[in-house]
Amino acid sequence: MKAHLTRFVISLIAMLIALIACMEMGVGWLSAAVIVISLMLGFSLSEAVFRRLADQETIRRDLEERVRNQHL
Repeated sequence: MKAHLTRFVISLIAMLIALIACMEMGVGWLSAAVIVISLMLGFSLSEAVFRRLADQETIRRDLEERVRNQHL
């Protein structure tokens, strides 16, 4: 559960950084790039931390859940 919570918190922080960048920088290519980069880095970091903190059984269950609930 600790791994899931950590992944969720890191993802929220990445989204908050993207929102702040969007509000402060306005509309344009630079702000779009900052938003995309912050989201990609945040989600990548959250997955890396999740893999580090979770045990093998949790990782397996998470993967099964993602495969079962694929969005089209």
